[in-house]
Amino acid sequence: MYAALLADMKNSKKYASANRIALQNYLDVALSALNRMFRGAIAKEVGFSGGDEIQGLFSDPISAYQYFRLLSLTLGVGVFRCGIGVGRWDVQLEDRSESAAQDGEAYHLAREAIGDAARSDYYDLVCRSRRSSDDSMTVLLDHSWGQCKMRTDTQNEMALLTSLFYPLVFERASTYTSSDEYQQHAFILLRLFEDRCYTRHKESSVVREVLSRSNTSAISVRPCEGRCLLGVGGARNDTLVGAARDIALWAKMSHQGIGRKISQGRLVQERCAIANAHAAFSKGRLA
Repeated sequence: MYAALLADMKNSKKYASANRIALQNYLDVALSALNRMFRGAIAKEVGFSGGDEIQGLFSDPISAYQYFRLLSLTLGVGVFRCGIGVGRWDVQLEDRSESAAQDGEAYHLAREAIGDAARSDYYDLVCRSRRSSDDSMTVLLDHSWGQCKMRTDTQNEMALLTSLFYPLVFERASTYTSSDEYQQHAFILLRLFEDRCYTRHKESSVVREVLSRSNTSAISVRPCEGRCLLGVGGARNDTLVGAARDIALWAKMSHQGIGRKISQGRLVQERCAIANAHAAFSKGRLA
């Protein structure tokens, strides 16, 4: 079983030409960085498949969702819609690196899913599997995605920082955080985020301070195993207190202020939702 990811820009025809070109340039750089960061979970790299649509193939739907989530936190939570299809990879052209050259059940279901998302009044992200009538995965992932959509810009800024330097990892996806290139690509995403905030005339205080006062040697990545958020202890095992303390140190800001943004943004609850979605999929309950 694989998970195909399809995403496109919402209302792209309403963008001024210059803004659309700029966003696609940002998107090209972001995809290059994310493809390296998620290489342990990617079967075929995410790339443009035509116009403003992108697609890729992953080992599981949670990795596909986490990729899409990081992309959206970097370039704008309201910019994209997403469809994830869970199924077979029937047409495997191994000599072709791009996902657009592949085909199969997972891709067909992803196409149906993004169509559902385009027509829905409720979901910008839809996940479909062979159980076409079972939208449990969509509901679980949308709980996480809904948190992103309801946050303030500064709370999503904190979500990006914690996702990059305190990533939630699972068995097959955990290797990407051990890459020597990981921090380099994380900083690429931060610079894209900061640049996008500038072009939208948005303040980006915490990321700006991290970029101006810190360097890769001063920042360490501390992944959190998703299984730690399940069962006894639950959210208490991932309070992100350490993240608040470290980010405050990197940015030369108040520890209490950073912690308040993490708490008000419900980042811990969101991570628990992702961990529970992964556990349910792993046990065969959602596909």
